[in-house]
Amino acid sequence: MGASDDANAVLDSRLRVRGVRNLRVADVSSIPRLNNGHTQMVAYGVGEGAAELIKEDARNYHAPAEQLGSLKLTPGEG
Repeated sequence: MGASDDANAVLDSRLRVRGVRNLRVADVSSIPRLNNGHTQMVAYGVGEGAAELIKEDARNYHAPAEQLGSLKLTPGEG
């Protein structure tokens, strides 16, 4: 994970793999520096943070108009 101008960073700040659509990495390898302690709590934190990022992105997602036109929901569905 690195800054947006870091050419060597594989992930952006939202855990998305650069150059690949719809792929995130949510494990301890995404942390640039770790402490000398146990990594289990760090892994839990990364997972919790990733879940929040994914939920936030889903709330802010606006589907392209061509995708919305294919949705045929009747009242009471979905």
